[in-house]
Amino acid sequence: MRRPAASLLPFRIFALLLLSAALARAEIEFRGVLTALDKTLFGLADTAAPDAPEWVTTGETFAGWIVGDYNATAQTLQLTKDGVNLTVHLKDTGGTTPRFLQGQAGFKIGNRTVEQPVAMDFDQTTVLALGDGQSGKVLPHKLPDGNISYQVTVETTTPATGNRTTTHILQSGVTAEPGIPFTILTANFSFSFTPKAAPAAAH
Repeated sequence: MRRPAASLLPFRIFALLLLSAALARAEIEFRGVLTALDKTLFGLADTAAPDAPEWVTTGETFAGWIVGDYNATAQTLQLTKDGVNLTVHLKDTGGTTPRFLQGQAGFKIGNRTVEQPVAMDFDQTTVLALGDGQSGKVLPHKLPDGNISYQVTVETTTPATGNRTTTHILQSGVTAEPGIPFTILTANFSFSFTPKAAPAAAH
């Protein structure tokens, strides 16, 4: 005998409630690390609203969680909320790193801002002319977990002597997922990069 459809209604409602709860449950993703001259920033995002990450530093809050210690070796970040401790790991992209990077790079030095589209090869330095004897250099590197590290410097050449002075904007670099935009500020410089998906490789 077939069970009447009405008798399945409570079960269906319960299943839908469980599904809704699962979909609504948000998790915090640890998407990147920015290490500048004076601070380290962590890119955190909410899986319920998968936008670009919010960059926060130790002692600041994200979604009510207080940012604590960062373990660079284990690539873990400690968060605390209402007496609850949470350890989040830097997200592994599964090795899905693009063959090369395309996007919009920008340097700001004092009141001067230089922005231009770039196509960067991994482990090759891309140079942007900034004017007044200065150039910005970006060196991207693929990591085994699929993330990307960036080294960013500004080089200044004195016309009279030809001497060069190098300033590391990002002392230890940036580690971020492919496709994640970021901006880092220091006392004298800033650098931003907004990547876009690279074209698919020809077969």
